[in-house]
Amino acid sequence: MESKTVIVLGSAGQVGDGIKEAFAARNWNVIAIDPKENGISSSCNVISVRSTAEEVSDKEWMSWFVDCTCCEIIYSAEEGNRDMYSSNPDLGSKNNQRFATFVERLEHIFVQGGTSKKRRLYISYCGGSWTRKEIDSQSFCVGDKSKVKEGGGSNNYERAKSSAYENAKKLAKINQDWMTILFFDYISVVPNYSPNFTMGKMVQSAMKTGKITYSAGDYGRPLLHSQQAASVLLALAEQRASAKLLTHEDPFDTFIIPGNFTSFGSFASVAKEIAAQNGKKDVKLICQKDTPDFLRSRCNSVRLVESLHFKTNGEHVLQGLKETAQRAIDEYLQE
Repeated sequence: MESKTVIVLGSAGQVGDGIKEAFAARNWNVIAIDPKENGISSSCNVISVRSTAEEVSDKEWMSWFVDCTCCEIIYSAEEGNRDMYSSNPDLGSKNNQRFATFVERLEHIFVQGGTSKKRRLYISYCGGSWTRKEIDSQSFCVGDKSKVKEGGGSNNYERAKSSAYENAKKLAKINQDWMTILFFDYISVVPNYSPNFTMGKMVQSAMKTGKITYSAGDYGRPLLHSQQAASVLLALAEQRASAKLLTHEDPFDTFIIPGNFTSFGSFASVAKEIAAQNGKKDVKLICQKDTPDFLRSRCNSVRLVESLHFKTNGEHVLQGLKETAQRAIDEYLQE
């Protein structure tokens, strides 16, 4: 009987949590590794490991590889949000070194343990960002074939993500005999509880001042619900599982996860709605005068549409925004 296992590193983060739940819903055995893992899941297929990957013993790693016919690793354990990269310019290098050390350890466990003779190991690495790519000046769109911005990006965060891409590509070439790295330029996902996320700021303003300032018209952000973004990784993993691939033409591949363009008007409407449900009535919406053009950006993937028939879901995004807004209000009321 086939047993499919996915090991999710960084399972308590907003990206990793969506991945954990998406795979569990499709009856994969999920090993969820994160120091902040709380053991809460909608599925009984999830085994929570409250630790870092470095703290897990070689014996335990080996048991996960041996006890299944198909095993995938998803690495979503990059440390730091956009603001942290601005204040810590060495964070990207530290993340690269951590991933390189992880791959080196896997080589010891997976290859020297003999498992590589039975199957190839696939690592889906959620280490990139769609924002490191150039935006088309006419369509304001980023896609599969968009070039990387000059210098790797326009800020420390984007440059770190481009550096992660180069690091992963190098590691894949070195270890091409036994593994493949799939590098994902991720879209922004919701729910998003980061303090710098737009929704949290809007809710705070609504509750404190009774006003929400937003950019009207064709301005917004491409977003996905975390579980729909995870469905891309899931669909690709299930393709590999059904094919029982032992070899791969290229040890490295890259994907960009698209988003559903969500206007800031929708952000403001959700923030006003949730504020009203929590007792703050008659919040005023105020249009911002000047907005930079890059906030008209879209993100698409023809490749995923053609290969997976992937379509973004705006209703799921709005639900994720509502969850984000409610959390922000709960935190405000506890202050």
